Amino acid sequence: METTAAVRGHGITKCFGDVVALDRVDLHVAPGQIHGLVGPNGAGKTTLLGLLLGLAVADEGRLEILGSPMGRALAAPEGIAGFVDGPGLYPTLTAKQNLTALAGLRRGGVRAAGVDEALEQVGLTEVADDKVRGFSLGMRQRLGLAAALLTKPRLLVLDEPSNGLDPAGKRHVHGVLSRLAADGATVVLSSHRMDDLEALCSEVTILSTGRVVFSGPLAKLSAENRELDYRVRTSDPETARRVAREVAGLSVVEAFETPVRQDPEVVVVRAPVPALDELVVRLVGAGIAVRELAPVVSPLEAAFLALTEQQPDESDEATRPAESAESAESAESAEAREQDSRRPATLDQSPLAGARPAAPPSPVPVGRAYRFELVKLFSPWRVRLLILACLLGPGLAVAAIKQQATLPSDTLFGRWMHASGWSGPLVVLGFAGTWALPLLTSLVAGDVFAAEDRLGTWRHLLVAVRSPRRIFAAKALAAATVILLLVAGLAASGLAGGLLAVGDKPLIGLDGHPLSGGDAAGKVLLAWVCALAPTLALAAIGLLGSVALGRSPMGLLVPVVAALAMQLAQMLPLPVAVRLALPGYAFISWNGLFTAPQQLSPLLIGVAVSLVWAVVATALAYLVFLRRDFTNLTVDSAGRRTLTFGVAPLAGLFAATVGVLAVAGAGTGSGITQEKLQKSLAADFAHLYRLQEAELHRPPITEAQLAAGAACTKGDGLAAPEGPGNDWRCVVTWHVPGVAITGQAVYQLDVTANGRYLADGDGPKEVNGYFLLKTPDGDAPNPLWQ
Repeated sequence: METTAAVRGHGITKCFGDVVALDRVDLHVAPGQIHGLVGPNGAGKTTLLGLLLGLAVADEGRLEILGSPMGRALAAPEGIAGFVDGPGLYPTLTAKQNLTALAGLRRGGVRAAGVDEALEQVGLTEVADDKVRGFSLGMRQRLGLAAALLTKPRLLVLDEPSNGLDPAGKRHVHGVLSRLAADGATVVLSSHRMDDLEALCSEVTILSTGRVVFSGPLAKLSAENRELDYRVRTSDPETARRVAREVAGLSVVEAFETPVRQDPEVVVVRAPVPALDELVVRLVGAGIAVRELAPVVSPLEAAFLALTEQQPDESDEATRPAESAESAESAESAEAREQDSRRPATLDQSPLAGARPAAPPSPVPVGRAYRFELVKLFSPWRVRLLILACLLGPGLAVAAIKQQATLPSDTLFGRWMHASGWSGPLVVLGFAGTWALPLLTSLVAGDVFAAEDRLGTWRHLLVAVRSPRRIFAAKALAAATVILLLVAGLAASGLAGGLLAVGDKPLIGLDGHPLSGGDAAGKVLLAWVCALAPTLALAAIGLLGSVALGRSPMGLLVPVVAALAMQLAQMLPLPVAVRLALPGYAFISWNGLFTAPQQLSPLLIGVAVSLVWAVVATALAYLVFLRRDFTNLTVDSAGRRTLTFGVAPLAGLFAATVGVLAVAGAGTGSGITQEKLQKSLAADFAHLYRLQEAELHRPPITEAQLAAGAACTKGDGLAAPEGPGNDWRCVVTWHVPGVAITGQAVYQLDVTANGRYLADGDGPKEVNGYFLLKTPDGDAPNPLWQ
């Protein structure tokens, strides 16, 4: 019975659009063999190695790895390891941390001794605790080999493993590979260096323009090239040149015909071995000493050049668009080939003769991939610095403000930071929604996918995890975890700073109603929880930008730009439906928790809209990620992906949300009406009046007894009693028990587009005093808000 080949392929064809990368390639690699893959740049070597690692599948033909047919992407059987386009390493981790993190992905794990053994095998034990960012190219290559050796592979696939190695390092790596082959493992490696192939390989396959031009033993390849150029150094070059011209079957190579550095004592001749023997005999007979006789290039390199320098005929199919019968069946075949990682390719999967399938592959569980992503996310100094800043910054800022005479009265709760410790976390939340949270989501979610593009680690990660879906899930969960930790740090720090600096004192609500410590604590916590919804929406937009824009640094800016655009929209006099349809509305609608009655409807709508944006943006990022072709990294198509799967769908979501909100309620106007304003102002005035009476230790009065009312009109020349502006004029009336005269005060209101307003007295000083509250530092105005 025939022994199962480690690699067996027949008629393998792989296309990228109209470019044929591999054209009917046949490949056979026996077990325990070191097989070389060589060819000029663009010959298809990397594509073929990617197929062997399971990063993609062929469009046509049959391919078996360790006896298992390769019918879909990432379906390579257990026992395969290696890298293409260099090893995928993470520079912020040490050599040992890189291997330990990878070992955690393996089924059953790899003991620490296995990591140490792999480092020892490649000679990196002494630098095991050094960060990879300081490694030379050769050291990275050796660490990449160590990562592949963790799994004790039966088939090792390596792309230029000697790249960047010094002579000692190269000798060490050659020894490792030779021992692996001696132990029964199979090695397939690519190289541009003929000396590597001669030192390691028993057989080679030469590719040119996607086709196999030679495959077989090295000895056969060298023998096929009968004529070589030789350097002949003699004691009399002129006479040697004349003698050489007289030898049959031998020609003298002139200076302009060879790239070899010219030496007046050297004659370059082109001849088969018999003619070369004749030349030596004649030179010695003529009394000329032969001091050097050596080929200009090795026989292997000469054969390689002879095979790959042949120019294809104009009708050569290697440069034609794919026109196979299978591809002609559908006008979308080129697109289908770019989706190898999403569905099985239409190729022959029937086992070849003698096949004995290896164990089927098993994707890494999401939990292990998630832990791996957390290790990578926490390793950069910027993430650890962000966590430290979130844990310390808000608390220190709140404590510092407490010591200042001037308070941030331009914020809703800033003016109360001397009066209640619960105002601290709310001031932090207002700042976080404007600046901190968009920045944090940009630095985490906006970079979680793009970092792999910059580092060139995608193929390495796909081979390790074996499932793009699980990679996406692990990355999304890890990014969300870090962002939630940062948000929790902001909230806890602001709360701790406020309570330590001021204490658990009642918080004055936005309508003048005092909130006890317990009531304030619940509402503060709920406000931060509600702010998680728009934060997750920004994180999802960051994921989409990171996936769609690839290695472009613009992916980092997407959440920040989106947040700034939403803040600008909330400041403009836009219809209510437009403002509510933006995911950032929940960053301000939590204010409704601190009014009486609570304004819950805008808050619930804002949270729901944010969650819808989060789900849709995450789904779009998922689709974009699954459509990526990781075998063709030179064609990113980021611009098209951004438009097709980013801007256009989110614009459609926004338009649909505006339509739904407009139909569901009166969402086409500003939402600011005369009736709403009058009710709000009357209720706020009553709350403030009662609060001031309590501060002045006067007899209590109920709101029913007070019977406060308000009549509001727009300014001169404006007939429609609605919309924002600073031209609202309101007259407030109230009744005091036992007093026959009705109280009256006139207020000028500045109503913003988002419904907030500040009422300034337009009457006698004693009337304005109804909006002053006694504080330890004197009288302070209280904001009115709807």
